[in-house]
Amino acid sequence: MRRDGRWRLRRWTAVFGMFCIAGAGVWAVAQLRHGPTGADVATLIGLPLGVAALALTAMAAWPLHAPSDTNSIRESAERLARQVETLEGEQWRRLVGGDRQRINLGYRLHPEAGLSATVPESIGKLFPDEESGVYGIANYFRSITPSRMVITGAPGAGKTVLALELLLALIERREETDPVPIMIPLANWDPHMEALDDLIVRQLVDTYRWPKHTARELVEHHLILPVLDGLDEMDPTVKGTETQAPFEHRTHRARAAVKALNGYGIGRAAGALVLTCRSQAYHALADNRLREAAHIKISPVEIPDAKSYLAERCGNRERIREFTGYLELHPETLLARAISTP
Repeated sequence: MRRDGRWRLRRWTAVFGMFCIAGAGVWAVAQLRHGPTGADVATLIGLPLGVAALALTAMAAWPLHAPSDTNSIRESAERLARQVETLEGEQWRRLVGGDRQRINLGYRLHPEAGLSATVPESIGKLFPDEESGVYGIANYFRSITPSRMVITGAPGAGKTVLALELLLALIERREETDPVPIMIPLANWDPHMEALDDLIVRQLVDTYRWPKHTARELVEHHLILPVLDGLDEMDPTVKGTETQAPFEHRTHRARAAVKALNGYGIGRAAGALVLTCRSQAYHALADNRLREAAHIKISPVEIPDAKSYLAERCGNRERIREFTGYLELHPETLLARAISTP
């Protein structure tokens, strides 16, 4: 039954309950006027309890808010999109600092037998490359069927930044019926105790201060795209111990999360979402991976790209030439590996 139909049924049930309460009151007054018998006294004693129970039932059945119409829900989604753009835009500025020119991160599809979504290209970039025809992250995501993406990479590879860039790009090009992407940290989610829909509602209430009933409507109308950040942070290393179990031995919540995400859908279609995780942690899940999703892995920054990026921003060109020349001669050093991350 549709939501508005359920609401009407609950409303008329409550109205019927109110009539019953009123009728019980009239009957009680009539009995008192004619002098109650012993049976009537027992009935009158039980009457307040029955009326109270019926009143509570009627109040529970009567909703605090009538369901919104489609236009109102879409207007709510548009307001939310502006909130997300403001909040995550500030986070983006903190991450990139004062320099808005970013290295054009590359990524490559990591095919997994029986698990991959349909993707037209195996490689992509943060920004589109018109000369080579390489997709930017927003168009890459829009081309995936179904719209499910896993972003992996080494520590510091830029997983969260890439997900944030995707979120902001989707909002910039958002149409009226498109879902609003919202960033949701996974570290505090226990999928054994809370469904994904409830997690999304909680994020809307706690972070964006939306009324719970409106947040629920946005979720039920499929107007939210969850961008789930940090699958590898759901089972953190326990502090204070000298040795730690390998990640594959401490993936209790992460495995439960992937199971919940695999069950997340709209009718027979898989639900749209974005998930980030460190590569090593995601591979440790073995056969417990996100199904019907495009798994992209962020590529290391190549030394020529790093050289060009640094040369454009450093006043001492000679020092940069010496530095990048050393990197080219020693590509396996710790310094070269550090430069390979954004």
